[in-house]
Amino acid sequence: MENTSEKILVDTLFGTEEKIIDNNITSDYIEDFPKYLFDEVDENQIGLPLISVPIAKTKIITQNNLNILVPFLNELNLYENRWNFKKTTETREVWSTKANQELAPILNSLKEICLKEHILTPRSIYAYYQAKRSEKGIKLYKKETEEILEIALPILSDGTSIADKFSSKEFKPTAVIASCMGKNATDIAKQWLLSGHNDKFQYLDGFIREMTFAMIEYTTYLINKQECCLGQAVSLGMAKTGNPKIQSTLIELLDANRIDISFSRHYLMGPEYSALAFVLPK
Repeated sequence: MENTSEKILVDTLFGTEEKIIDNNITSDYIEDFPKYLFDEVDENQIGLPLISVPIAKTKIITQNNLNILVPFLNELNLYENRWNFKKTTETREVWSTKANQELAPILNSLKEICLKEHILTPRSIYAYYQAKRSEKGIKLYKKETEEILEIALPILSDGTSIADKFSSKEFKPTAVIASCMGKNATDIAKQWLLSGHNDKFQYLDGFIREMTFAMIEYTTYLINKQECCLGQAVSLGMAKTGNPKIQSTLIELLDANRIDISFSRHYLMGPEYSALAFVLPK
């Protein structure tokens, strides 16, 4: 079998590290995309789509090797916001050393437990849609005449917005992603909580949440690398966060129940560790 792994440089909390990424993925369809190779790329080519992507055709990504997903984990957000390990008066260097000594072993232990017990089932489903800038943010379209919904985006104090990446006159393809860690992750986390292990639950809960977004980032990495000239992912929230109207529409649009993501009669996305995002065009 052809070796499709490669080495990439990943920015982590403790500096730039070299990671090996396995590009083998599991998908529900295979489609050959036209590739255009450039010997030299000038400024006029930056931001142009390198291929023509299929619109509104879903693709499923499965990646059960957590060692591949961990490089996409936001360790800083995990430590500071999920695990409440806040920086106080110490320098960032001292804080990082302390975090490496105290929290990195916990992170490694959780990864091993999840691998051994098969707690996580990381999957994503995504599709491309046409997008245009609107007054409030962006609008998504199945076809140029078939509007799906509008996503409102905030305007920053300097007057800029994420929507600036989109054109108000021309359509640009953007990918919409739904990712989840599976129902078993929710069930195990609840067992830890109900057993009274609050500290252990906090560590597990924070880890699984960040792994959900790591799966989003991994899927974005594959999209950028293999299919379309796109940029970074923009979160549309997890279960119990985000706009329910947008989430329910996108879940139905992606047919996300194929990876066990649903929207309940109580207007909540499930299972617990699920997230939605869209990917910016360059």
